[in-house]
Amino acid sequence: MRESEFLQHRTNQVQYLKILSDQGITILKGKFNQKQVKCPSCGVRFKIPVEKQTDINIAYKLFEVLSSGSVDVVVIVSGDTDLVPAIETSKKVFPEKSIAVVIPYGNHSTQLKTVAHFGYRLRAKHYVKHLLPNPYRLKTGEIISKPSTW
Repeated sequence: MRESEFLQHRTNQVQYLKILSDQGITILKGKFNQKQVKCPSCGVRFKIPVEKQTDINIAYKLFEVLSSGSVDVVVIVSGDTDLVPAIETSKKVFPEKSIAVVIPYGNHSTQLKTVAHFGYRLRAKHYVKHLLPNPYRLKTGEIISKPSTW
């Protein structure tokens, strides 16, 4: 990914997070470290961001929510099989609670569906039915248009 593409992707992500926040969704941001990589074609070295601890943060939040006693069912939207141990442990520690997984379109993790109490796989048509308005007007009045690449 070129630097200009990366910067555009970052801008798009910031805009999307603004919209989610505007709708009352709490955003928990992950942590990124820089990793140096080498282009196999030309040998140029450059840094790329690499996410860290996202699965641990999700596992922590899962335990926090389940131990609060305020919910009977937790739904995790992910295809990341790194969450399998957290789900398995949560089922043992909180046997009276249910854990569901929703697998995003394009991901084929059957392991998550197997370990959870129940699960669903999103298809492309599910996204189409639930698109945000375009353009989207924030409560502040700011208008955000959907990028053409989405």
